Amino acid sequence: MLPFETWLVERGNLVATDINGHYDQICERVSLRMAAAFPNLCFDPVRADAAAFQKQVFRETPRRLHRLIQVVLLCQSIAVVEREYRWGWRILSRYNVERRHMTAHVRWYFEELFTSVALDHDDQLRLIELRDHIIRMIDSTTVTTQQYADQARRRQVINGNGGSHSQK
Repeated sequence: MLPFETWLVERGNLVATDINGHYDQICERVSLRMAAAFPNLCFDPVRADAAAFQKQVFRETPRRLHRLIQVVLLCQSIAVVEREYRWGWRILSRYNVERRHMTAHVRWYFEELFTSVALDHDDQLRLIELRDHIIRMIDSTTVTTQQYADQARRRQVINGNGGSHSQK
């Protein structure tokens, strides 16, 4: 089996083309799955366009990941993944997007890719390696002191009094 970087150079363009041929199908299925699994994600009732905004987020999120995968395969560089998730985390966390949402999205994208695109065994293994790398990037990007502060704040809101139960 070729080293990952060699595989990217030798097979990246071909695999990108194969995947891109199933772009709409993959993205639509992931979109529907996200909406079903996370019906309240990115829904902000304060927004006048709350439902339309949420629908747009569900539609565009898999498309953005697809474009990111295309960049990795066509430019033969995985470095773009880390930059994308570091940049995106600051924005996504404002909409209560959590690590579990992001990793589920990536897993579902690759599940749909493997269902939709006929790939040889080595290409599948390399794409699994890419998927796992993306998930590791998400894990390392989202483990921040800010995340812990946000989780503590949510617990306070849920529990009503700073996280501890009131004494009677």
